[in-house]
Amino acid sequence: GVNLHINEIKIPLLITLISVPFAMMSCVFTAYLNANNKFFISGLGTFIFNFCIIVLVLICFKEKYLLIFLALGILGGSLLRFIAQHLNQPYITIKVDTKENFIDCCFIKNFLLASFCSSITIMTPFLTRMACSFFEEGQIAIFNYANKFIEIPLGLFITNIGIVLYPLLCSSDNKKKKYYETIALQKTLYFSFLFLMLGLIFGKDLLQFIYQHGKCSEKNIEDLYNALKCLLFLLPFAAIDTIFSFQLNANNRIKQVWYSSLIALISFISLEVIAIQTRNCKLLYFGMVLFYLCRSFLLIQFGNSIIFFTRSFVKNSVLILLISIFCAYFRSYMSSLYLKLLIGGICGSSLLIHIYKINFDDEKII
Repeated sequence: GVNLHINEIKIPLLITLISVPFAMMSCVFTAYLNANNKFFISGLGTFIFNFCIIVLVLICFKEKYLLIFLALGILGGSLLRFIAQHLNQPYITIKVDTKENFIDCCFIKNFLLASFCSSITIMTPFLTRMACSFFEEGQIAIFNYANKFIEIPLGLFITNIGIVLYPLLCSSDNKKKKYYETIALQKTLYFSFLFLMLGLIFGKDLLQFIYQHGKCSEKNIEDLYNALKCLLFLLPFAAIDTIFSFQLNANNRIKQVWYSSLIALISFISLEVIAIQTRNCKLLYFGMVLFYLCRSFLLIQFGNSIIFFTRSFVKNSVLILLISIFCAYFRSYMSSLYLKLLIGGICGSSLLIHIYKINFDDEKII
């Protein structure tokens, strides 16, 4: 490891702290851009931020003052993102009523509740890492690598659909809300099933391709694949969680999301404690699955009067679940890569057809 003196991190820390106000204002601008259907501009902010950091670190990688350049990259990225988003803000005229109170207590309460719910979701991987430290050396790294693979479908195909859905729910009548909610729920669930199935079939091959060059042992890759298999099953519940959370927030029912987050956190921590006591690694990973399962179940109960399902959706979901279970059970018997590609291609293409050809005009609601 590298021992850093406190004086060596004073200046980088100060530079990084200067970027915090720009990052906070960028979050507000991102929300406003999303509300006005400017998703590309808001999403481009993350690219600008990461690009500045990567460029400065690559240029100054062997320099003595690497931490300072890293901090400057964070500051520069935050500032450029703030400027880019500020220049693309829709023009608005603000009318201030001097008779009203400047502080909106309801807004502050909702903000704190929403922040608490988001913090709990972010805390679950952090708490899992803490629980992994009670196991043998390398367990934290195994979880980190496996969790990174889960973050790709979560960030690209599930959370982003919820972000697009939220402004539509805030500005639509009840009939359109039901239509948008159903489409978003079906698409996110189909995407989650698709990645679940492909992960079970090709997960180990992908891990071997990526990490064999890093001279990972066969045991490490097997442990990593076992962790990935467990975490993959949180994707369908995360899809339900995302859509129902945005739906309840759009209907100003943040308290229900808060209740579900708190109960799910208690269940998650209980399973993590049991996993540590029984020295069972799989229970550690299934703790995150249980967290999303509890949240999705509770959110369905809270949003039951709003969300509706179609017969074809239920039928296709059961079919996809059976395919996923089949892939999980017979994966060890599929040694040929060509056989895996054949099965994955057939199942994946059928799922994509369902994703992009959803039609509700002639369907009965159940």
